[in-house]
Amino acid sequence: MPAAAPREPIRVGLPVPQFNASGELFVQPNIVQPASAWGAAEPLPPPAPGMQWPATDASSQPSVLSPIVPEGLLSGDPSDLFWAGGEPLVPWDEFHSIAKRPISPTGEEGIGRERVMYAPFEIDITQPFGNFLLRADAAYNLTKPDRSEFFWGRPGKGPLLPETGVAYQDFHFRMENGGDAFSLATDIPIRLLNPDVNGNNGGIGDIQLVQKTRLMNGSRWQMTQILRTIFNSGNARKGLGTGHVSMEPGLLCRYKWSELTYLHSEALLRFPIAGDPMYSGPALTWGIGVSNVWYETDTVAFIRTLEFVNIWIFDGQVTPLGSALPVDVRGDGIFNLGPGLRTIWDTGGDMGVVEFGLNSMMAVGSDGWYDALVRFDMRFVF
Repeated sequence: MPAAAPREPIRVGLPVPQFNASGELFVQPNIVQPASAWGAAEPLPPPAPGMQWPATDASSQPSVLSPIVPEGLLSGDPSDLFWAGGEPLVPWDEFHSIAKRPISPTGEEGIGRERVMYAPFEIDITQPFGNFLLRADAAYNLTKPDRSEFFWGRPGKGPLLPETGVAYQDFHFRMENGGDAFSLATDIPIRLLNPDVNGNNGGIGDIQLVQKTRLMNGSRWQMTQILRTIFNSGNARKGLGTGHVSMEPGLLCRYKWSELTYLHSEALLRFPIAGDPMYSGPALTWGIGVSNVWYETDTVAFIRTLEFVNIWIFDGQVTPLGSALPVDVRGDGIFNLGPGLRTIWDTGGDMGVVEFGLNSMMAVGSDGWYDALVRFDMRFVF
């Protein structure tokens, strides 16, 4: 039997750069099948249905892929996302004109692109890194402070009388040490209380120990496991703590939309340890946010943020003013929305990179933790 003729290998040429009708650059594959016994070499067949190249007119060249399942969601550019019919999810031409506006006086990359992923205030940052944070929080009209023993303990264990509203100020001293994949942080708060019914108080609050372990670090996605342990170091009778230990494991996630914009999210479940079995209860905290470089140079940058956070009470009780019997709060939802602005400054000396931030969280609806919270950050990065 004669030996079979060797098959000719697939030939791959240099890709051909082209422009579509909107002026975007794309690369057309240049792959040729080997010659067969029935004809000469010919290009590969077009993509299967659901992977067709949408054309803007009869003479135009194909542009970006338009799969039914959006491949760009996990690895590509966000502008790769189309509906099955080929229409973009958002008007990308207008969006790109805003996103690509000049943000640097020289037109070159600055320090903002290096720090935009660290910008959120309320949502925990996915990337472990070494830093020292000074934070001041001022909250106004926090109602139901004993709800599920989340802020302070039930009447008797916490302040003696049921409360209608509390204004408070927290001053946090937070030190985080670690590398790119793991870090440990301690958070020591000093709390000042101005309740409506109970007396004013002040002192050290509940100290926190926060552990982060990075799980995934891709070109666009990063996921991190977090475990926060809240110790009962604050004086519960004065309202400076809950009177019990709590643990809060969770998952943090971020997505690189572009060099200038990152999306952030978190999901954390706090549950009490040795809390009142009827009064305290678990609570789910989840949030989404975005950070974007507004202006940057080599040494200075301004980064704007917007965050939405929800606290969902799974179980527990609260004692209304004028009532001796607690009321069930299972299913309570607390919604907060807050814009912020962070300033980055590379001192070029021993101080390294210093960040200043201002953020305001406002209640959405009538049943929030507080009416508003104003936050000021100063962070030293090392």
